[in-house]
Amino acid sequence: MNRLSSSFLLSPKSIIVAKDEEDENSCNDDPFSTITIIDENNNRNNADLASASEPVSTVTHIIFLIHGWMGNALEMDYIRESIQNAAEAAAVATTKNSDNDERHHRFVIHSAACNEDRTNDGIVAGGARIANEINSLVRYIVDGGGVGGHCSNDIGNDEDDSNNSKIHSDPVTLSIIGNSLGGLYARQSLVDIDWNLEEFSSSSSSSPSITLTPMIFLTTATPHLGISGHTYFPLPRAAEFVVAKGMQETGKDFFRFNTILEDLFHKQYHTDPLTRFQQRIAYVNVYGTDFQVPTATAAFWAPGSDSIHYKVRTTTDTNTCTDTVREENDVDSKSSVLTSDIISTPKEIVMMLTTPRRIDLLNEGKEENDGHEKNENRKTSQSKDDDRTEVYRAWSKRLDAMGWTKVLVDVRENVPSVPVRSPTPSEVSSVDSYVKGDDDSSDSSDNTSIVYDNNNNEDDDDKSNKKEDNNDIDIDMCKEDTWTAGELLTKFKGGLMTTSGTNSIWSLKPRIPLGHTVMIANAKDEFNRKVTEGGKPVMDYLGLSLVQILMKSSSTIPTTINGR
Repeated sequence: MNRLSSSFLLSPKSIIVAKDEEDENSCNDDPFSTITIIDENNNRNNADLASASEPVSTVTHIIFLIHGWMGNALEMDYIRESIQNAAEAAAVATTKNSDNDERHHRFVIHSAACNEDRTNDGIVAGGARIANEINSLVRYIVDGGGVGGHCSNDIGNDEDDSNNSKIHSDPVTLSIIGNSLGGLYARQSLVDIDWNLEEFSSSSSSSPSITLTPMIFLTTATPHLGISGHTYFPLPRAAEFVVAKGMQETGKDFFRFNTILEDLFHKQYHTDPLTRFQQRIAYVNVYGTDFQVPTATAAFWAPGSDSIHYKVRTTTDTNTCTDTVREENDVDSKSSVLTSDIISTPKEIVMMLTTPRRIDLLNEGKEENDGHEKNENRKTSQSKDDDRTEVYRAWSKRLDAMGWTKVLVDVRENVPSVPVRSPTPSEVSSVDSYVKGDDDSSDSSDNTSIVYDNNNNEDDDDKSNKKEDNNDIDIDMCKEDTWTAGELLTKFKGGLMTTSGTNSIWSLKPRIPLGHTVMIANAKDEFNRKVTEGGKPVMDYLGLSLVQILMKSSSTIPTTINGR
C-alpha cells in the first residue's frame, strides 16, 4: 500500500506530511505533500481518550494561505510557522488544563501552490484555481488525509479506517489568509467553494453530511479597491493603461479596465459568502510604507467616506492609541472585533479598528443592483477621476458594512533606510535657529540652498500649536474612539520619513517603502527573509490571535458524531 512518510518537526504534535522521494511507492501525484497538521489529541494518552464518558468531538480547522502577485508558497512560510507555533502552544496548554470531555482541536495549514507562475491571467482564473485547491484539500482532510501518513486515495484500504471515520463526522472549519493579490483571489474563490461536504464525501452509505464552516477571512496588504487611483505616485489614466498592459489580464483587473472588481462588491454571490465568515480582518500598512498597496486601498478607505470605525482595546502600552473600545447596541460590533485580551500587542501595531456589521446596508438596493443601478455603477466605474472617488466611497461603505477588524501596522523602523550623515551639533543649532526665525543671517544668499516653510509673522503660541498639530498625531488620535474612513485616511496615508513623537527636521530619515514584504515577513527567498525580519512580531501576533479566535469561536459549531 502506498504511504507518505511523516516527519515530525519541532515537536511530536506537529506533523509535516512530506513525500519520501526515495520511496518508489510514495504518492507522487499528491498535491498536499507538505501540509502542516497540529493535533491536540497527539498530546493525550490513549487511556485518557478511552476513559472519556462520551465521544469527544475534534474540530478540524483548515487554514488556507494564498500568496500574491509573482509569489510562491514560501512567501507565506513565516505566517505558517507563526500559526503552527501558536497552535502547538495552545495544544499543550489545553491538554494540561482541560477535562477529557471538552472539544479538541486539530489545525491543518496549507499554502496554495496552484497559482505559482500563474498570477498574470486575472482574478477570476486565479480565484477558480484557489477554489479547486481548497475543495481538494477539504476532501483530502475529510477522507483522512494526513492521519497516520495516509494518502487520500488509500484510506479505504487501511486497517485503522474505523478511527478515520470519526474525522468525517466531526466539525470542519475553513479560514483563509490572502496576501496582496491573494486576498482578491480569496474573495473570488468563495463563489466556487463546496460548503456542503456531502457532495464529495466518499460513496459509503455511512458517510455523514458535513457543512464546512467559514471562520476567519483575513487579508494582508490586499488592494481591495484596486490600484487605479491608488498608485504610490499618481498616474494619469494613460500611464495606468501601460502598466496594466504589462501585467496582462491581472493588470486590467487591478486598474479597472473591466468590471471584475465591481462584481466583487455588488454581486450577491460574491458578497453573501464573505458575510458568513465569523471574522473578517484586514492588516494594513500605514504611514506610506507600502509602495505596491498603499493604505487607502488596503484599508478600503475613500476620501470623504463617512464609514464609521471604532477603536479596539489591545494590550499596547499607554503611548499608543489602542486603549478603548466603542460598542453600539444597534449594531453587532462584537462580531468583527479581534479579541486580544491576553495577547501582547507588538509596537508595530499602532491601532486596531472595527466597523459595525450592518447587513441592512448590504441589503439596500439589491433588486436595483440587478438592473438599472448596476448599469449606472459600471458606467461610473469607467468614468473620470471625479466620479471614481464616488465609486470608491460606495465600495468602501459596502465592504465596511460586513463588519471588519482593521489592524494598522507601522513598519517605518523596520523597512530599509538610506544611510545619511549625522549632523554636527553646530549644524543642528544653526538650522533649528533658522527654522525658528532667530538667525540674523537668514536673508543672506548663503542660506538660499535651505528652504523651509516658515512664517516669521506667527506668534509663539501659533507656532507651538502648529507644531503640535503636525507632529503629535498619535496623541491627537488617542483623544477619540470613533472616526470616519475619510478621517483615518487623512491621518495615516503619509509620513514615511518621519518618526512618531518628534518634531525636529533632523528626525527625517530617508526610507524605502518595502512594507508590503516586511509586514508579512516574506520568506519566498533568502533575500526577502533577511530584509523582512522586522515583520515577524506582527505575524507572531497574527498567528496567536487567529488560533485564539478559532478555539474560542468553535464552541458555537454544532457537534455531529458518526453522522448523528
